[in-house]
Amino acid sequence: MIVFALDAAAVRTGWAVLSFEEGSPTLVDYGAMELPKTMKIGERLALFRSTLLDLINEYEPDRVSVEEPYIRFFKTSMVLVKVAGIVDHLAYETTGKEALVIHPSTVRSQLGVKTKGDVAKADVAKKVVARFGIQETEFDETDAIAVGWVTPAIIRRKECQKPKRKRKKKAPKD
Repeated sequence: MIVFALDAAAVRTGWAVLSFEEGSPTLVDYGAMELPKTMKIGERLALFRSTLLDLINEYEPDRVSVEEPYIRFFKTSMVLVKVAGIVDHLAYETTGKEALVIHPSTVRSQLGVKTKGDVAKADVAKKVVARFGIQETEFDETDAIAVGWVTPAIIRRKECQKPKRKRKKKAPKD
């Protein structure tokens, strides 16, 4: 399985491609997309979409996963919602599956990181650097690698969950 993973953001998005053969992850490539703040939102989103599509077409992933974004400010949240829409659309268009959205606490839990906040980001980065033998880099890239690393485990967990039962509607009392 080939996973294309993202740590999506309004300005700088980390990305990573991992290959899983017999359960063992191999880091194929990683990097970041910089979206200039000087561009209008529409231009930035168009650049994001075309860059993301180029990367997905180059690596032909089986799954796309993205870290659930942290939303603090209204203006940023509006851009992140649009970015998420682009990611979901391209994931479905190219793989036939929606992007798998993974919460940062799930990533930490899967990697055995007990800390929170900026310390957790540093701890996740240390695990990624140690596991894949890369040089220390920005958190955007290491977060994307971590998301890709845990993706198969999250997929297996979701596949093993019992389907939720639909509740029967109670008949109205007369």
